[in-house]
Amino acid sequence: MNKEKIRKTLISIENWCKDNEISIFYGSINNNTFTKVEWTKTTENAWKEYLLTLIKTSSKLIIIDIIPNDIDKHKREIRTYKEAIENEELQVFENALSVLNNTIGEIANLKLNYFHDNVCYGYTQIAEWNDQYLTVQVAFQNKNEEIVNKTQYILSKLKEFNDDTVSPTLEKLSEERIEELARKITSLENYITEKNPVQRTEIANSVLKHELFSEYSNIWMVRNRADNIYETEIRPMLEEKIRKKVLELKLKGLKKVEISSKLNISPGMVNRFYYTDK
Repeated sequence: MNKEKIRKTLISIENWCKDNEISIFYGSINNNTFTKVEWTKTTENAWKEYLLTLIKTSSKLIIIDIIPNDIDKHKREIRTYKEAIENEELQVFENALSVLNNTIGEIANLKLNYFHDNVCYGYTQIAEWNDQYLTVQVAFQNKNEEIVNKTQYILSKLKEFNDDTVSPTLEKLSEERIEELARKITSLENYITEKNPVQRTEIANSVLKHELFSEYSNIWMVRNRADNIYETEIRPMLEEKIRKKVLELKLKGLKKVEISSKLNISPGMVNRFYYTDK
């Protein structure tokens, strides 16, 4: 896929809005107090069908939220993160970086939103390398901010139009249901101990497939909440265990290189914990 495909789509959308006298506001939707629904068609020009619904509702304003590949602005955070990971996880991270280095400045995620009768109708287009962007984003994202809030995927019962231009009704996933499924995933031993984020994603997908979820937006919300739990709760727990082991071996007189070999962790991780208190 052409790496500039979404950018070209954005230009087409901006021209369409100009031709149809639709005002554009560039920004994000952060308020979750209103109902949000997501357009689910994924055909080549699905955005055109989505915008036709805007015309039918006589809306005159569309909100465009652009998430670019900006990893070049986070070199220090990425370098620090790489020093704290190891083996397969480091390899996956490096592979993601190699992909993203060829798409810097391009759009990873493009979201359109408009309001009608206090309902927010959204459309999202995602680059084929968006998963790699999310993998690297872990290095510099705000750990206190759930990824699910960043992606803006909050679904509810769809308002159907008479001409069936809106997709069939989807199951509404409440925050409680998202949390329940994410906790189910993150309670699995193989998920907790798996260092490779790609493999953790596969574990999450298998659980959600068993739950009979097929709509990608639903899967994304739960999977990203599970990722957030891993980063904010599970990883710190695992790293604390490693820290204690490093200090125990240090007290026994082992050198850094010996500790790295014995625990099968990177020298960077040994350095991270070697001079910390008990």
